[in-house]
Amino acid sequence: MPTAISWQDLRRRPAGELQEGDQWFVLAAFITYTAASDGTVHGHGWERPDGTVWRLVSRDGGKVTAADQDGHVLTEAVPHSAQVLKVERRT
Repeated sequence: MPTAISWQDLRRRPAGELQEGDQWFVLAAFITYTAASDGTVHGHGWERPDGTVWRLVSRDGGKVTAADQDGHVLTEAVPHSAQVLKVERRT
């Protein structure tokens, strides 16, 4: 079972910054947040974000291959400028 993600663990970053092994979080439907200029995010009405953690497996040009916490693998075109919620755990 994956470790719970908190809003403090997430930073809004361009997808082009992701490296192999990096993780990002895709929020479940209807969960909203705001992002500050430094990338920190704050959820609206939710103590913890709900969604899916994806890990970058490989990048080939404009396409990325990623695996989620349940082992599903997906290859999809993702623009480098697309904003993602990168998991940056603070310890």
